Amino acid sequence: MLNIEAITFFMSKKTKLENLSKIYGIGNHSFLIIKKKIGANCRLKNLFIKELHLTNSNQLLFNIKTEKKLKMDTKESINYLKKLKSFKGIRHKLGYPCRGQRTHTNAKTAKKLKNKF
Repeated sequence: MLNIEAITFFMSKKTKLENLSKIYGIGNHSFLIIKKKIGANCRLKNLFIKELHLTNSNQLLFNIKTEKKLKMDTKESINYLKKLKSFKGIRHKLGYPCRGQRTHTNAKTAKKLKNKF
């Protein structure tokens, strides 16, 4: 479980709730969902946010996949595709784009880095 108090906040002008978007796996959309469920005004300073809002946000963050869980899930899914030897798995293994982008004129840096090793 993530603890909001343990996270180092980079921007001193922003509130603690606004800094939730710095966590890996929480973007603008999930931040808006959290803000609506908590019912807090995000324009308030750190001192004026109630402890109730912080505890509610901790409970909501517990249900969302963030940080290590999310990274491990993506690694597992890529390794599963490699194990199946599917088209996407082979493209991941070779280091080429796997979502249909062209490689004739683009993705040359990925090709160069893979060929050197």
